Amino acid sequence: MTVTNLKPPSVLEYDQRPWGDLIYGTKEQLQSIGIAAGMAFPGEPDGPKRSLRVTDPRGFITKVEDSSYKGEGIFSASISFPGRDCPEYGPVTDFAPGVSKRETPWGDIFTGSAESLSSAGLVRRNQLPGQPGMRKVTVTILPDGSLPKGAPTANHREYREPGTIRVSRKSKALYEVCVRVSDEEEQRRCDEHSRAEREWENRMMSLPRPAPLCRTNQERKEIEAAKKLVASWYKSSTAFRESATTTADLCFGMLEAKLFDGESGGWRYNDATTHKIERLVDQIIGLIKAGAIVEDIALKEKHTPACIADELLAARSSYGGNVVPFRPAQTA
Repeated sequence: MTVTNLKPPSVLEYDQRPWGDLIYGTKEQLQSIGIAAGMAFPGEPDGPKRSLRVTDPRGFITKVEDSSYKGEGIFSASISFPGRDCPEYGPVTDFAPGVSKRETPWGDIFTGSAESLSSAGLVRRNQLPGQPGMRKVTVTILPDGSLPKGAPTANHREYREPGTIRVSRKSKALYEVCVRVSDEEEQRRCDEHSRAEREWENRMMSLPRPAPLCRTNQERKEIEAAKKLVASWYKSSTAFRESATTTADLCFGMLEAKLFDGESGGWRYNDATTHKIERLVDQIIGLIKAGAIVEDIALKEKHTPACIADELLAARSSYGGNVVPFRPAQTA
């Protein structure tokens, strides 16, 4: 009797990220593992419009969002673990009274009021968006202090020159000034951030993780690979003997070519030694074809992947040991 596959996972995807868990599934699947049980999901009547914040069964804050790009009715559950925040790209620092600074790959961003930015020498008040002669939302100032000519949507090459300034209105009272850095500095910043991210990921992956809510993607892959391995094992002594005979014929054929044919510059064993080797090979082939074969249960258990060992043991116990696990269904 054939044993069916292991119980399917409770969700479509369960990724273990450095920062926490990211789970995709239907509302029913997510609720089955304790996420937002009995609650309306985003987009449903009486539910939030975009996202739902709840606590998972382990006590971690979880954000549930619509993920219909994965399929109709699919939601994502993003669960961040405390102390695992990804390093910021350019932390915010104080640059001048009322002005904050943040580094990005392409430039330095300064945020503040019109008066604060002007007092810090970053931009004149008459250069701000909305001032006479200036565009309403974003103003670009080239390194020489001039304004670019042409349509506002034009892709000017000068925009990438170091020292180019982009001034944007962020709110009624706040403005953002971005000063472009050189291509070399941009590459240096990108490399430095990539290095910091790799170090952070390595640290996070070395930390102990809370037990997952259900089977993860990695576990599913390991189980599928283990099932394929077990399914590839010989199902009878006849099949094993046929394979062993084929392997022996191939190996001894290669050995005889090496020892007797003189392919290596004419070197070979003499006739007396050749006859002895041929007789020994014939005896070994005869043993492989006719010798007794046993199924060593201890060795089978030793080579059974741990992720499915319990399932196989339970199957053997249920069916008296006469079972072929994970064999595909036979067609008539």
